[in-house]
Amino acid sequence: MNKVELLAPAGNLEKAKMAIDFNANAIYLGGKKYSLRARANNFSLDEIKEVISYAHKNKAKVYLVTNILCHNGMTKDFKPYIKQLMALKPDGFICADPYIMNVIHTNYPNVDIHVSTQQSICNSKSALWWHKSVGATRVVTAREVDFINLAKMTKALKNKMEVEYFVHGALCVGYSGHCMMSNNLSLRDANVGGCAHSCRWNWELKDKNGKLISKKFTMSTKDICHVCHLSKLIEAGIASFKVEGRMKSLHYIATICNNYSHALKDYYANRLNAKRIKMYENDLAKAANRDTSFAWFNGQPTQKQMLYRDVQKPLTQNFAFIVDKKVKGGYDIISKNFFTCNNTFEVFGKNHDLISNIKIISLYDVKEKMAVDRVNKPMYHYIIKTKAKLDIGDIGRITK
Repeated sequence: MNKVELLAPAGNLEKAKMAIDFNANAIYLGGKKYSLRARANNFSLDEIKEVISYAHKNKAKVYLVTNILCHNGMTKDFKPYIKQLMALKPDGFICADPYIMNVIHTNYPNVDIHVSTQQSICNSKSALWWHKSVGATRVVTAREVDFINLAKMTKALKNKMEVEYFVHGALCVGYSGHCMMSNNLSLRDANVGGCAHSCRWNWELKDKNGKLISKKFTMSTKDICHVCHLSKLIEAGIASFKVEGRMKSLHYIATICNNYSHALKDYYANRLNAKRIKMYENDLAKAANRDTSFAWFNGQPTQKQMLYRDVQKPLTQNFAFIVDKKVKGGYDIISKNFFTCNNTFEVFGKNHDLISNIKIISLYDVKEKMAVDRVNKPMYHYIIKTKAKLDIGDIGRITK
């Protein structure tokens, strides 16, 4: 059995490297053009070249996202742009528009084309149509596919096309992301990358008589979390586990990649049991402020999968530091948020389980060359001394 791919989002260069450092097998990212996440920083050609080099050195893949649905004027610049991208030697492209896929397949027939979830593919026959038409090698299923039908798809596509499935992250209230709310309400077209997330706004909800029921009504769905379903998905033949979140934080990327990569290692070592799944679920909940559900996995979602009353949890600034290197007497860290020597921490890393109840014995400001009792400057170097054994790249969180 080929090991399943963990595919992580990359909204900028730092997040791309963080995902790879935390054991993502592949990342997906958008350039400055033709990518749906127009509000993400996205990547210049030089940055794409740098991240592909970094990924390949670490035996990871990079898929470039060219997944907008082109309006007429957008077609004229695509051929010279794709020529520039191809020179950087990416591992494949994630596409939604037939024109874009046809250009890539016609001019670069050996490059992998992955059909985006924007095409709402729910059955194997639709997937095979793209395989025959433009040589697509992988299909990213519609998020509305339940597990029973997903298993049927992978069985029918075996040895013909790979299947990629979203295991974590946000969902769209529109079918497979096809939604006109943003365009109608704010003139920002979601299908070319400008979604304003209108479904997540707080709306006034009134009854038929005009009486106000709530000022915090939303039409947004809960996020998805399928760490408890990894075994079933692997055994069903899924090739790639996709994480949503090119707009999410560095802490989100590290937390999600860390937990899913550890869970996958557990599976292949025959130790992914209920206790460890619960451990991963608890830690994944620290990555974002939205509740999670199984979405369509078990069939048609119910009201329980929606955030009708804006029940988002408050975000906490608990991302404290990243271990940059080991030094004599402790660890050189890069600060992320305010903390003091009186705080208690937990640390996670790619080489070990979560370490809890960590205390800092001493703190030293590298730039000022003096001992301090608090960190009040982000992105500065400090040296911490602790009894805990840490690794380079570990991330510390404040627990109290």
